[in-house]
Amino acid sequence: MHSLQFTAESSSNGMLERDFTVGGVPGVLWSPASNAADRAPLIRP
Repeated sequence: MHSLQFTAESSSNGMLERDFTVGGVPGVLWSPASNAADRAPLIRP
C-alpha cells in the first residue's frame, strides 16, 4: 500500500488547498478552511 504525502498547502477565500502524492501520483485536495461538518472535501488526481 502506498502512503499519502502532503507536499504543499495554501488557503484563500475560505478554502484550503493541499497538494499531495500517493505512490508517485500527484493530486490536490480542496476543503473548507474551517472544519464545517456540512461540507465534504473535493479530491482531484
